[in-house]
Amino acid sequence: MLLYYSKYSNLNNFLQFVIMKIPALKKSNKLLRIFTGATLIIATFVINSRTVYAAGDLTKVEDEIEDSRPSVDANHTIQFVTPSGVGVSETITLTFDSAAQGFNLTTVDYTDIDLAEDDDGVCDGSWTDKTLADNEGDGIWGVEVNTTTDVIEFTASTTGTPITATHCVQIEIGTNATGGGSNERINNPVAANYYDMDIAGTFDDIGSTWIVVIATITAEVTVAEVLTFTVGGLANTVCNFASGQGDITTTATSIPFATPAVEEFVDGCQSLTITTNAVGGYTVTVRESDQLASSGTPLADGSCDGSCSGTSNDLWATSTFNGFGYCLHDQTGSPSGWASGEQCNDATPEFKIFQSLGDAEAAETVMSETTGVTADAVYIGYRLSVSGDQTPGVYTNNIIFVATPTY
Repeated sequence: MLLYYSKYSNLNNFLQFVIMKIPALKKSNKLLRIFTGATLIIATFVINSRTVYAAGDLTKVEDEIEDSRPSVDANHTIQFVTPSGVGVSETITLTFDSAAQGFNLTTVDYTDIDLAEDDDGVCDGSWTDKTLADNEGDGIWGVEVNTTTDVIEFTASTTGTPITATHCVQIEIGTNATGGGSNERINNPVAANYYDMDIAGTFDDIGSTWIVVIATITAEVTVAEVLTFTVGGLANTVCNFASGQGDITTTATSIPFATPAVEEFVDGCQSLTITTNAVGGYTVTVRESDQLASSGTPLADGSCDGSCSGTSNDLWATSTFNGFGYCLHDQTGSPSGWASGEQCNDATPEFKIFQSLGDAEAAETVMSETTGVTADAVYIGYRLSVSGDQTPGVYTNNIIFVATPTY
């Protein structure tokens, strides 16, 4: 039989004809030698293994990489079905694209690799692991990593049936491998592109697949800084003191003591609520603009039962000790400076008087956290006691809260 390439319009038509006439011919990058009588014609072709298939080709070939970004280290999970199987001492080679700045296998050795066989060709995860070492032996596969050519070669064990025909094979490379040290991965090429990974060896099947390295896609979002702080009024029935419910109902902007009975406590409450995503949390401080005053006549701040101040809290159980002060009661946040048992509704509540902005006194912290919170809330209780000889008039001042987030 004498064949002439000139009879065919292109290489693929010629190749298909040759394969039809010579069924045993398989895809490869080898010489095709066709003999007929005394006439020898040698035809040389580069055959694209992705478009031409013949008996003995691997099926279900894939290489799933953990991370497709350029230049990063990535785990590889390679799978394929071998029609012929792998015999004693036969080899499987994985050839990664060795183009300039291609895959880098410098740090990889057999301890970073797992080789397993499925019990059929479904690749469904019923894997049996093979034992790997530097050299093959009885029941042991040898593994060699050539970092110059970017080739990993597996040499089958010297006994038994290393891999059965039509079974699925799985090779894991990197930290996903569990049989050895499994601490080194393959470094991706520096450029985004399509890269070859070819499977061959002395066993009877060949195949290949693409590995796609994709340029980094940056996802960006800006999360706005959040801070809300509200002061809310509370009904006297909601506001609880050790002596019972409050005496007055407050609003968000007023504490209406009205005309209190002299030498007696008048109590009322407001709620303080803060929400922020500040990573360092927040602080809320309070002070008064100045003492309660009417036409220049002040109402004394007092000292509770004799020992509280603008910076320290203490008991205030005697109503004839006149003044204006406050206590705190936790809700969903911890009030600063008031321990359990000292809060407004406890049996022995403690109070402070207000620091004064007019006297250049520093504000006192009433709430604080060191991390971002969804919502914190406390009640602030106000207590007033007016002496019987206090000058008549309408007394006012301002209570100043400052909420500061730490971003």
